[in-house]
Parts: sequence; structure tokens; C-alpha cells
Amino acid sequence: MPSLYPDVKGILYALKDKGIDVAIASRSSTPEIAKTILDKIHNQTKIPYIDMLFFDDEHRNIIA
Repeated sequence: MPSLYPDVKGILYALKDKGIDVAIASRSSTPEIAKTILDKIHNQTKIPYIDMLFFDDEHRNIIA
């Protein structure tokens, strides 16, 4: 079962209360799986990739 950082649950509830839709995809060990997850989110929501936000706290991805 995935775990969340301590403040995440409150942030998600605040976004929900403001009517902001959120889709969450967790870490994957392969880029192909991550791309598939993002494609599923895009196909279901029709939100353009340019309008999506991506947050990552993994050091190697922050540098990249």
C-alpha cells in the first residue's frame, strides 16, 4: 500500500473542496509504465499534457 507524506492528505482534501480535479500516478521503475499511466490519465480526462503539473522529489529527476 502506498504511503503519503504527512501534508498530502490535507492538500488533496483542500483541492477537492475547491472543485479542482486531481489524478495521481505514483513512481514506476520503468519509463514505459509511467508513460502508459500518463496516457491513461490524458485519454480519460482529455486534459492536454501542457496543462498538467508534474511534481517529483526524487533527486535524480530534480536535476534532470
